[in-house]
Amino acid sequence: TSRDNPCSAFQFSNGGHIFAYCDSERTRAFEVAGGKELLNVDLKKTRRIVFTPRDSHMITYEPYVTYGQKVCFSVVHDRIEETWMPQFSDDESAAVRLVGSELLVHEGCHFGKYDRKIVVQNIKNFAVSPGPAPLHVACYSPSSGSTPGRVQVRCLDPPFSAVAAKNFFKTEKAVMQWNSRGTAVLVLASTDVDSSNQSYYGEQHVYLLNVNSGDSFKVLLSKAGPVHAAKWNPNGREFCVCYGFMPAMVGIYNLRGDETFHTDEGPRNDIFYNAFGSILLTCGFGNLGKGKMEFWDVEKKKLIVAASFVNVFIAT
Repeated sequence: TSRDNPCSAFQFSNGGHIFAYCDSERTRAFEVAGGKELLNVDLKKTRRIVFTPRDSHMITYEPYVTYGQKVCFSVVHDRIEETWMPQFSDDESAAVRLVGSELLVHEGCHFGKYDRKIVVQNIKNFAVSPGPAPLHVACYSPSSGSTPGRVQVRCLDPPFSAVAAKNFFKTEKAVMQWNSRGTAVLVLASTDVDSSNQSYYGEQHVYLLNVNSGDSFKVLLSKAGPVHAAKWNPNGREFCVCYGFMPAMVGIYNLRGDETFHTDEGPRNDIFYNAFGSILLTCGFGNLGKGKMEFWDVEKKKLIVAASFVNVFIAT
């Protein structure tokens, strides 16, 4: 794009065969291999582009105005569909969107009408499970007064049975992450203010809900302080948490919540797995200033190499 029309958003599809961008005038999508134009639409305020799991649809976002709406494009059939931001199952057999206290379930990518709905009181956000059927959805309702916050996992098919649930107090928001197998949900619940006044970052707690067993519990961390990051290993069998007042610790946990490994204390505030889950990167970036990076062999639980880069900020 030119300086007169700066790029405001761009995104490759999940399979890497489609590239989409907005040049502040129009939003376009092209085939990467042959350069064939798939979409060219009059959307000049696009700020984010998202592809559905199988790349059949592309969703654009723009700043909210009273006349605005999110638009979903079929990059296969060049069809435009009006919708709010949905979440899709991996095979795109179901799409779910939140309207008030109702989760509307659409079969396939057809948003003309919903096929069924799940009513969840005071729901704030949700997460659809990956993997094959049966599909589940994790729903979060924040605490209010004497009513505790709650995460519940329900089936996406009637009668929408609850298979796991966890209540907790002192929570204003929750980030829910499914493992790759769709059998467990990792919940990072937090408040903006620490009631003990010990942390500028508020309070955070990690919970685990197991779909197969129905178990739900708080993950016990061996050091007090904020939770900087919590992420699943792509293998779906374990997860990693970076936690504690600086210098922070990093621990690896199994599906029972048992800590199987932890690092020594150090200046860390983020963690990343490679795509195979065989290497773990622990980082200390941003306001820590040291920019320390450590690469760990997950199976052998040994440090591979460490490096430092001053004043590094990482973008994901």
